[in-house]
Amino acid sequence: MIANETRVRWGALPVLLALLGSSAVAEPRLASLALAETKHPPAVQDPPWVKTSADDGIVSWKREIKGSSIIALRGEGVINAPIVRVASVLLDYTRAPEWVDSLEEVHVVRMLGPLAFIEYDHVSTPPVILKDRDFVCRGNIDIDVQEQSLTLRMVPATDPSVPVKSRYVRGELRGFWKLVSIDHGKQTRVTAEMHGDPKGSVAKWIVNLFQKGWAHSTLQSLREQVAKHDIQIITQLTAAFEGKPLDVLVKSK
Repeated sequence: MIANETRVRWGALPVLLALLGSSAVAEPRLASLALAETKHPPAVQDPPWVKTSADDGIVSWKREIKGSSIIALRGEGVINAPIVRVASVLLDYTRAPEWVDSLEEVHVVRMLGPLAFIEYDHVSTPPVILKDRDFVCRGNIDIDVQEQSLTLRMVPATDPSVPVKSRYVRGELRGFWKLVSIDHGKQTRVTAEMHGDPKGSVAKWIVNLFQKGWAHSTLQSLREQVAKHDIQIITQLTAAFEGKPLDVLVKSK
């Protein structure tokens, strides 16, 4: 099946990146500074990250989140491939189920602007135990030309074109992927962070137990996917990292 292609326009790149920096998904330290300037009490900080493992060159952490019984997860590792190749895999939604565990379906619902879109994900679960979960997220793509990095941020969202289905439980997912070119462009450092709440009646300790290996398994699967010989490179990404106005193709069914 030939995938449809959703085009994301990268005109006026510096202005768009500046807007992203002040958006609702900005770094927590920026939010804290804003609160200080308005003389409000500082936001309550989440506990620090705790290192849980370091295997196969992948370091994993966990962190408790204030107001949630679900832990956040973080992983970092190096992939032996240029950033354009790794980003091409990350942005190819037509092949995401090949390497993302239990992912049955993912597609871009619609574009919200040059760098923002609504994404739908359907995740399978053991049918005897749980209903399948689905998620609707808002995605924002950010390319830093000077750092030679790409960041994909995801936050929970709603959209009338993807209403809640009775046969699934609608969960919430937030996090980000950050790719940074290293070793003179030969390798890519990948950082992934996720805080996912499947909702429903499942006990939170079971969720934490099953999710604890997420960082290592996901980054290892990404490595294996990047190494495949039939990866389709998004050649326009090369120009994007040079700061040129262009269309980036986000492939979606």
